[in-house]
Amino acid sequence: MLDIVIESYCKESTFLVCFLLVRLATTVVFVPSHRDVHHDFVYPQPPFSSKVNTAEFNAAERIHFVSDPCTLVVNNVSFLNGCIITLGK
Repeated sequence: MLDIVIESYCKESTFLVCFLLVRLATTVVFVPSHRDVHHDFVYPQPPFSSKVNTAEFNAAERIHFVSDPCTLVVNNVSFLNGCIITLGK
């Protein structure tokens, strides 16, 4: 039951972001975290599977779902995004 509630909340949050982007020239990148409550603890992590149709908001080019780790290129500048997990001392 809790998995369904959390999954529904994530879908509604993604929908809200898409809705708010309609009038903005903003790009949003969704990156998973090992702290996400609704995903298994695995690394590397696959991108979120969005059930929101971003095309209906004309936001398909401005909303991206990437994995962890990933490389993002913004204005010809590359960024490495990743999580480092420390196991013990």
